[in-house]
This record gives sequence, structure tokens and C-alpha cells, in this order.
Amino acid sequence: MKRSIKFQIMARIVVVVLVIIISFAWFLYNQFTSINMNNLSKRGSEEAQRNLIQLQSAIEDVYRLSEYLVLSEEVSGFLKNLDRFTPAEKAVAAGKLMDNLDRLLVSGKYIHSFCVVAENGESFWNTSPYDDFFQEWFIKNTDQSIPSKELGFTKAYDFPATSLYHRRHTLVSYVSNIYQIEDGKSTVRGQIIIQMNLQGLLDDIFANNSLFNGIAVFDEGNKILYGIGEDINRLSDLAVQLRGGIESLDGNYYVTSILEDCEWKVISTIDQNEFAKTADIPYAIAVSAVIFLALILLFVFLFPLLIKISKQITRLDGAIKEMSGGNLDATVELHGVQELENISNGFNIMVSNTKKYMDTSIESLKEQQKLQFELLLAKINPHFIYNTLNSVIYLARQKKSEDIISLTSAFIHLLQDSIHLGKNRLFEEIANEIEVVNQYIIIQNYRYMGRFSFSCRWDESLAGTYIPKNILQPIIENSILHGICPKADPGNIRLEINRREENVEIIIADDGVGMDHERLESLFNFKKDETVKTPKLRHIGLNNVAQRLEFIFPGKHQFRIESQPGLGTKIVIIHPVVTTPDYPNSKGVERN
Repeated sequence: MKRSIKFQIMARIVVVVLVIIISFAWFLYNQFTSINMNNLSKRGSEEAQRNLIQLQSAIEDVYRLSEYLVLSEEVSGFLKNLDRFTPAEKAVAAGKLMDNLDRLLVSGKYIHSFCVVAENGESFWNTSPYDDFFQEWFIKNTDQSIPSKELGFTKAYDFPATSLYHRRHTLVSYVSNIYQIEDGKSTVRGQIIIQMNLQGLLDDIFANNSLFNGIAVFDEGNKILYGIGEDINRLSDLAVQLRGGIESLDGNYYVTSILEDCEWKVISTIDQNEFAKTADIPYAIAVSAVIFLALILLFVFLFPLLIKISKQITRLDGAIKEMSGGNLDATVELHGVQELENISNGFNIMVSNTKKYMDTSIESLKEQQKLQFELLLAKINPHFIYNTLNSVIYLARQKKSEDIISLTSAFIHLLQDSIHLGKNRLFEEIANEIEVVNQYIIIQNYRYMGRFSFSCRWDESLAGTYIPKNILQPIIENSILHGICPKADPGNIRLEINRREENVEIIIADDGVGMDHERLESLFNFKKDETVKTPKLRHIGLNNVAQRLEFIFPGKHQFRIESQPGLGTKIVIIHPVVTTPDYPNSKGVERN
């Protein structure tokens, strides 16, 4: 009994997949969690420790500078004698003091500046000793007075860009008292306020590590001093919960470190993309072994069956290519499994039915095209014949024999031209088509005597070239009936045929009543399947011409109508120069 291809493939895939899943799950369960966590803990602790050392080093620079300044005899002497200085002497002394102390900033990369504060509240900022700018900014942003009652680190605040500092910084200030020892007693002479550039410090730390995607520093009250990177708002919410080391909350991992000197807390978020990089080599080897085993199983169980099926599919592909190349006699015989045999039988039946359908469709299409073409070429309608014969009767009653002969000759010429349509010719020489128009004008001049004048000008170099048959007369008929006749005064109709490089340009213009935009849009408001219906009072001639041009020159022509109410209508037709009446069945387009 033949098994279906679905059963055979699925049974083998189930076996292979089960082996892979069980093996892989066992390795994941025993290795992935412990290895990842160990590596993450190790890397996270190492990275956090390096960051902590860099931060601790910057804080120690602040402490060292503070210790030097609070015990400096030069600083305490300046503050002690401050009341004795005249304003000029005070300015000179302050400038000299700050010049001597500025060299100390070189030793601290992240020390922004410092300020010496006297007991009476006078402050001397090393960057600008004669300006109260820093004092005002410090009081405003730290909510502390000068001298400050609170010693130690303040909260973080933004220091604006100035002429000396060209960009905004986030600073944190350290406040300590300045002492003077006299007779074994320690006396407070003022305070020193040191500004640390916390933003610059954390920017450098963040830029030099790849494990963390967010770092934030919190003070002893778990209020954020500064943060950089992603998830800063989330870190602020978790600051109270995180105690130390590496911890996992909501699927994310955080490393928390504590600065013992100032009790600051540093929290870092581990980048989720780093999880994939934490597995060590033994784990990678184990995973590779599982994958290799799975490939071996796939090769042993599936490869022979797939080779057998692929050969059958190749034969089917060849038969399909033959069919797509036009061979509707192509057949194929497939063996091996039930589905392949069903496919080959279905393919052979499909090819046979397709051949029958195409033969039937071609014959039907030929009949349809023949019918559509005959309808498109329909020209003489009963109303025109009726009106022409009435004109003959009128002239006979008036005993105008010469006019009767002229009118009858023109009418016969038009009838002969209509009869020639039965030869199914698409094109006619330009000269012959102009002659048909002239005969038509003769007839219409008898009916609408004195209502219009007609002029024709054409490029004689186009003699011997062809245009689609019967496209001029229907348009001129529309100009007479819908353009000139509704007009109170006589009108003019102009026909021009010119050569434009490799194209023929036909212009038919009148100075009749014209049309507004809405009327112009309605001219072509028809459906192709309505061509067999009798139209109402619409410009059937224009629709007829437009359809035939599209039928003969699809995408290679222009049919344009320009009209304004009271100014007349202009119709422009542009199509390739045709040199043989057999176009498009032959290469009858002129090439320069």
C-alpha cells in the first residue's frame, strides 16, 4: 500500500523534530540559565566595579581639594583679614588668591570649579572672583543659603552655558567649613563649595562600556542626581527596591553599587542584546553538537525521499516549461506516491482542456473583433439618408437641375465610400479622405445653405500616406450639427493636416457655440460594452473615432478636445505616419 507523500514526510519530520526538541530542551534546562547568569554576574560586577572606581576617584579628588582648601593658611588668612581690606585691596587679594588656587583644578578632571565663602556671606568664585553669578545660581538651585547650614554633597543642578563654559553641565556641589586654628582652638572662618561635573563623569563612563544601556546615580535619599542612557525613569522607580549586586526584575537585569564615602547608589541596566554574548565556548560546542545531530537525522530520514520526489518534480517542471513555451501537446507521467500520480493526471487533463479552450477562445475572439470593427466603421445612418433625399426632392420642386446633379453626385460618392467599408480596410490615403469630406460638405451646404463656410489645408508631402478611414467626416459632422447650427450667426470650420516629425497632426476647429467643462467630460462617458446599443443624443461620432484610434494605435496616439463656451471647439488628433494600408499587420510605420 502506497503511503501519501504528506504522511511519509510528516512522519519523518515528527521524529526528527522530537529528537531535536528533547535534546535542545535538556541542554537549555541544564546549561543556559546557569551559564548566562554566571557570565552576566561576572561581567556585570566587573563593569560596575570599574565604573564605581572611576566615580570614587572623582569624589576623592573633591575630598582632597576640599581638605587642602579648608586647612590652607592662605585661604584662612584671606578670610581673616577680609574686613581690613579696602574694596580695591579686596579685589586684588581675591584675584591673587584665586590665581594661586586655580592650579589645583588641573589635578581633578571632573572638578568644575570652587567658591570660597566668608562668614558674612561674601563669595569668591575662582572662575570669576568679582561676580556674584555663582552665588545667586547656587542659592536658587540648591535651596541652600550662603554660608550653607548643610555640609556635604548638595542635590544635582544644571549649570547654564556661559562665556567660560560653552555648554550646559549637570553639577553637584560639596560644601565644607574652613577652619583656622589659634591657641589650640579651631575657629570657622567660612566655607568652601566645590562643584563636580557629574554629567561629564557619567558621559565618559557610559561611553567606555558596552554592557550597560543605562546608568544613574542616586543620593542617600534615593533621589536621582543624574542619569544617562535608556530606562532612566524606570531606574528612578526601582531605586528603593534594588539593594546591591546583580538583580532581576520583570525580566530585566540591574547591577547596583554603593559608594561608601557618600552613600551614593549607582544603578546600571544591562543591555538585553548582551545576553546572546554571555554563553562560553563549552556551551556553544554543546549547542553545535545538537544541531549537527539534527542535520545527520534529517539527512538519513528525509534526504532519500526528497531526492526521489525532486526527480519527479523536475520532470513536471520540464513539462510545464514546454507548455508555457507553446507546446500544448506536452504530457508527463509521475510515479512513486499517490499525490504525484494525481498531479500528473491533473496536469495532462489541464493541458488538454487548455488546448480546447484556447481554440474556442481564438475563434470567439475573431468573431467578436470582426463584429466590433464592423460596428466601429458604421458611418451612414438612416437620418442622414432621409435628410439628403428630402434635399433632392426640394431642389426638384425648385427645378434646379444643376444643384440636383451636384447633390446627387456627392451623395453617390459617399455611398460608394460606405460600400468600400465592406473590404474591411483600416486606412485610406489622406487625399481620398479629404475628397470624401469635400463631398460631404457639398451635401451639407445644400441643407444648411449659408450657415457655415469650410476651409481645408494639408501638407502635400503627406501624399501617399494613410490615416484611419472615416475619422474626418464624423468630427466635421459634429462641428456642423453641435457647433455651428445652434449658433445665431454663420460659422467657420477649418481642417488642417500637417506632418510633425514621425507623426501626422490633424486639426479640426470651429468657431461655434463651444462647450463647458462638464459637457466636455460627458462626451466620453460611455462603456465599451454599450457600442452595440443605439446612442441617445450624444456625440456618437467622437466616441466612434476615439475607439477606433485606440483600437489601431493603442498607446501611440493623442486625441484631444479643447473647447470654451462661445469660442468654439478644437479637436487635435496625432498618430504615427502610416505608409501602407495593411498597418498594423505589417511594418507600415515610417522610420526616419
